[in-house]
Amino acid sequence: SLQLTDYNGHMNETHYLEASSLATDRFMQIIGADADYIASGRSYFTVESHVCHLNEVHAGDRLTVTTQVLAGAGKRLHLFNRIWRDDVLAAT
Repeated sequence: SLQLTDYNGHMNETHYLEASSLATDRFMQIIGADADYIASGRSYFTVESHVCHLNEVHAGDRLTVTTQVLAGAGKRLHLFNRIWRDDVLAAT
């Protein structure tokens, strides 16, 4: 949609972070940090984020986001998300 793109027709930079955030939310559900976990007063939160734009994404492109756990201890997780457009790495 045009709301997702900048004036060049590329996905707006904020939406790379949004795609990564949605993937992280799904990952958290998979490991059990779901709505019940949060309702119990526990949660994780983001301390730091970095986005590296590697290849263009346009409106209508199908994206896949993969999540890799780099480290974990206690309440800390270090996750690395990759945003793919088909077989092309678009952002990390």
